[in-house]
Amino acid sequence: MCRHKTAGTFDAKLHAEGWLAAEKNYTDSYHMTGEPWKSPELRAEESRAAVLLLRTYGKDWIAQRPVKESTRNLYESLWNNHIEPTLGAVALRDLSAEAIRTWYAGLGADQPTRRKHAYALLHAICKTAANDQLLERNPCQIEGAMSTTRKREPEILTPAQLATVVSAMPDRLKALVLHSAWCGLRWGGVTELRRKDFSDDCLVVTVSRGVTHKGQCRDGSTKSDRCEKH
Repeated sequence: MCRHKTAGTFDAKLHAEGWLAAEKNYTDSYHMTGEPWKSPELRAEESRAAVLLLRTYGKDWIAQRPVKESTRNLYESLWNNHIEPTLGAVALRDLSAEAIRTWYAGLGADQPTRRKHAYALLHAICKTAANDQLLERNPCQIEGAMSTTRKREPEILTPAQLATVVSAMPDRLKALVLHSAWCGLRWGGVTELRRKDFSDDCLVVTVSRGVTHKGQCRDGSTKSDRCEKH
């Protein structure tokens, strides 16, 4: 036998007895109808989900994520431009797989990366809502929606081709091109390199910072949050 508690205390014994009587009536009706029995806690969460809009839950979800500023800006942009205008007014309890498919189709296929990121964000929000028992299951069930196909495969330069590219670059950019090619550095990492990041013999380069250039330049940690040596 499992014990279940009320959401709080009662001001009077009469109120407590009333709650207990209501629970007994619910249990009796459950036995008569054969419907799945739900605990007081679960029914309270379902009642909350019935009036809790995705607009409110999604904004709170983003605000509570322990992510970098650049990631938060991406989430907010995807939310404000591609999710909230269409689905924000929907109650969490009414968020169905059909509604998600209709919304996803409306994003269009002209920008697959944007569509993938928007869907992934909504999937993560709904996953948390399901864990919070505000949804019975995650309604984001579109197979392959969080993966994209490259429009073209990257072309890997041969050493001779790379040498041709480097020789055509201004002197101030040659080191950047060489480090990007031979060390496989990300753009945000290679553009933040400074003289102190190179060993005295220039055999080792340490990548401990990254820079983003969206909106305005911001210095921060690397994408992996790790100090990398090459």
